Amino acid sequence: MSSTSAPAPALWICGGVQSGKTTRLVRELKTWINQTQLPGGTAYPRRGELARKVLIMAANAENGQRLRERISQTIGQGLPLSVTTPLGFFPEEVILFWPLIVQHLNIPGLMPVRLQAETEQYLALKLWSPELDAGVFRAISESAPLVVQNLINLMELAAFAGLPLAGLGELLVTRADYDPDLGAAITQAILQWRSWCLARGLLTYGILLELYGQVLLPQAHYQAQLRQRYDAVLADDLDNYPALARDLFQVLLAQRVRGVFTFNPSGGCRLGLGADPDYLAGLAAFCRVEQLPDRDQSVLGGDPQALVSYWLTDARPQLPETLQSLQTASRMELLTTVAGTITQAVQSQTITPAEIAIIGPGLDAIARYILSQNLNQAGIPLYALNDQRPLISSPLVRAILTLLPLIYPECGRGLEREAIAEMLVVLFQEKGEIDPVRAGLLADHCFIPDPDNPSLIAATEFSRWDRLGYQTCQAYEGLRTWIQDQQNQLADVPRSPVFMMDRAIQRFLWSRNLNYNQILDLRKLLEISQHYWDVQRRLAQHSTASSPAYADYPAVATFFRFIRTAPITTNPRLPRPIPAVTLATTFQYRNSRLKHRWQFWLDVGGPLWQNGGLVTRWQSPLLLRSPTGDHAEIWNDEIARLQRLLVDIGSRTTERIYLCHSELAVNGQEQMGPLLGLVELVNPVA
Repeated sequence: MSSTSAPAPALWICGGVQSGKTTRLVRELKTWINQTQLPGGTAYPRRGELARKVLIMAANAENGQRLRERISQTIGQGLPLSVTTPLGFFPEEVILFWPLIVQHLNIPGLMPVRLQAETEQYLALKLWSPELDAGVFRAISESAPLVVQNLINLMELAAFAGLPLAGLGELLVTRADYDPDLGAAITQAILQWRSWCLARGLLTYGILLELYGQVLLPQAHYQAQLRQRYDAVLADDLDNYPALARDLFQVLLAQRVRGVFTFNPSGGCRLGLGADPDYLAGLAAFCRVEQLPDRDQSVLGGDPQALVSYWLTDARPQLPETLQSLQTASRMELLTTVAGTITQAVQSQTITPAEIAIIGPGLDAIARYILSQNLNQAGIPLYALNDQRPLISSPLVRAILTLLPLIYPECGRGLEREAIAEMLVVLFQEKGEIDPVRAGLLADHCFIPDPDNPSLIAATEFSRWDRLGYQTCQAYEGLRTWIQDQQNQLADVPRSPVFMMDRAIQRFLWSRNLNYNQILDLRKLLEISQHYWDVQRRLAQHSTASSPAYADYPAVATFFRFIRTAPITTNPRLPRPIPAVTLATTFQYRNSRLKHRWQFWLDVGGPLWQNGGLVTRWQSPLLLRSPTGDHAEIWNDEIARLQRLLVDIGSRTTERIYLCHSELAVNGQEQMGPLLGLVELVNPVA
């Protein structure tokens, strides 16, 4: 790694939540652009020429979008400025310099294919199945999928940290007292997976990051290319960046690239997911430090650290009137009370829905459903932030996956009557052609299950087919005719299941008024399906087979099982801006850097607040590059974790916080969490 004897001209902007760090960063960029010159550097003939030489980063894509909008509003549009993220920049660089990596590693020069997370899990499980069956990794977990996920996560965390994969086993042995044989097996499995993927031109997220940190960034040729492309770097919220980002920034600063960085000492919400705030904080030694004071704009006042510390350590702290509580006996009653309080405030025009957030360390399906139902009945929309759900939970997706085994031979194993009935309802209920009762009759009397050739027989085979009605019979027979047509075409020309999915969607679903989330579900289904067959094509190419055999119907049946069982998720979205109440976990809320007038802290007396909202991956504390050698002190100090969380989210509300507590949790047990003392000191809302 390159080093320098004199620090490069860089600015380190340090401050708490809402202290103006991003505003200060954008103002510095505006000065450069308007002067068409970097401080101490040569002048540029045009503003656009300087804009092309600036690397701008945000912690995640959502923050990047807001930073991009802020820059456009402040500086103006039309300049060639782009904002990326560390986890977007590193993979893009690997793809851009792929020939250099191929030459350095002496691997096949295949055009790389990126594996999605679901496909990575599926293929790694197959590769490591001998070791998993032999119980080599039983000490990690009894669940084979969980073992695979943990090993993949371990590989990614090592890549985030810029650590060599070959030393992972030794690290586990020395820092976590793992058995040396298990440590060696873990190292061997991860290196085997890396070699297997690179030989086939398959790139996972962890491999991309590892290639950047261990292969690309140390190369002098690449560092010279970086210097030619960039004269300045701006990075917002460094407390949520991986250690690998500091390695990049140090290379740039060593080459006298101008830098501006912002850092929140109380941030680091991605600690445990790859972020290394303590290591990133060491970058300040290469910069001129500018400390921004906390603004007295939140319920925590001008010194949030001291106030929260007082709340958590004093036996009976004096709490401000900005803290109020909602207390009930049962959790169901609590959820109803929260929704009722919001409804009353909105209807009285005290506050708008967009100014309210409901936050909790964990949000279960019951809470989401009850809050959504109660608020929607009052005409108040609820926006679940980054709400992920299984793709297979979509009725449209299940209908398509039930329809296709009726077309492809040897794919009917596990196809049940209930799925057939649901398919008929989903495909035809909107026009009133087949209702749930008639769909059940057809599934019971006209569906012939068979592992090889399941089929739908004529409605007239049902002795009481007259009970179905003319409209239902017409729709049903139309479906049977369409299936037969597809089977005839398939016999002549084998078609990809992706092609058949698209054809089914066009025939049965596209003419109806699909909402935004339904379109997202269908798009995700087609994307993951196409990705699966792209990977199969690459694997076939490596094994000298000509192409994926769509006429090899057992392979198609395997594909259907993969789509049904893989942990594929979809992200339902609502078009923004939307004046809705925000529902989020503490991690999601902090990660999105939101701000509201009112916050409702859900289940505040429960134990889930104990870990301070920390979301972690397996063995993540061991993979930090703390300059003090104290790996993950924050893990060992529950009060420090909780204080960091409360300072962060409390600084994001300007008027009122409701502490929402029920005596009994959702499982009926008594709530005994670290913030229960605060709840008892706050007068409940009448």
